[in-house]
Amino acid sequence: MTSQGPSITRILLAVASAAVGIATYLHLNKVITPALAHTVQTCTAVKDFSSPTLSPDVPKFYGLGLPVLDHFLCFITPFFQTALETPRQRLLSLPLFLIAIPTFAIFAIESSRSSARFFISWFALHSLIFQAVGISVTAPLLWFATWLLTYTGNRHFTTISSSVVGAIGVAITLTAAIVAGLLITFYSPSTTLPFDLSQTQLITAFNLAPILLPVLWVPVKYLTGGTPRRKSTALAGSELAQKLYGGLGILLIPAHIFFLYSTFAVVFGDGPGDRGEGWDKIYQIVFDPQDALQRATHFLVIDAAVLWATLAGWIALEEGRDSFFGLLSFTFKVGPAAGLCFVARIREQRIGREIAARIEEAKVKKAE
Repeated sequence: MTSQGPSITRILLAVASAAVGIATYLHLNKVITPALAHTVQTCTAVKDFSSPTLSPDVPKFYGLGLPVLDHFLCFITPFFQTALETPRQRLLSLPLFLIAIPTFAIFAIESSRSSARFFISWFALHSLIFQAVGISVTAPLLWFATWLLTYTGNRHFTTISSSVVGAIGVAITLTAAIVAGLLITFYSPSTTLPFDLSQTQLITAFNLAPILLPVLWVPVKYLTGGTPRRKSTALAGSELAQKLYGGLGILLIPAHIFFLYSTFAVVFGDGPGDRGEGWDKIYQIVFDPQDALQRATHFLVIDAAVLWATLAGWIALEEGRDSFFGLLSFTFKVGPAAGLCFVARIREQRIGREIAARIEEAKVKKAE
């Protein structure tokens, strides 16, 4: 199939996607600036976090001794802790942590495909940017818009190395373990985690994971020559990606069940102020945040909502209407995070069938 540029429709959709990203940035910046301004200013002014004369105004966080990272962690760690302070805040923030798992998997796998172009292939750079401005900004503004504009006309035959998928699987498993540890600290703070990990350390790991974990698969990608040259090897990569998505989806179903249980407990619980007040407080956080606590949680809620909507749009355009409605069905049945995993697996099955058909076609031609 001859390579072709994006259609007018795709260009218009890319502009619309970028507009969503910009609008999200303007909204989040307006909401979060009053809550973060003092912390950012305080952290930025610090020259040496190890100084014994460090101002008591500097937030407590898990420093790594690297100035660039420590300045980032100085404000991002207390920001997350603020967003997770109360049961309602933890409930509303939970979807982002769960959706992050399939999102990182999709972004990593798509960045390593033979069809990846420009920003789609730069996972580490994307991670750096979205940690600075929010993944709900960069996903529509940069990732999805780039995908729309770099359509090659041959997207239905795209390959990935099984070695790269295996390395990505290790990275995503580590990310899932970090999220699991965070959930334990949310709901069972008395539980002792392996290596005596604290919530502060896990928040640090969660924020650094997308920046640092690409070292597990990017070298593999280049050492193996990038994408596979043989169709049989390409089929192995697709089959392994199917297993990765399927396994993640199964693991995320119990997390969604727990989310539903937590929703019931927070909104209809017997604790003081829970009954009747639950929906009012949740509505306020989502639609009209007032104080620093609510503003921080609102940021994570918008992150999760826009991120899921972006990936839903990608599924709709990449796989068609049936897959989009399939995602909605899965979301209703098993939750948004597991739903993304299962639809991504179905997509990978389609890609695998395309590769298998090419292999059979090559065998027939060889026999002739």
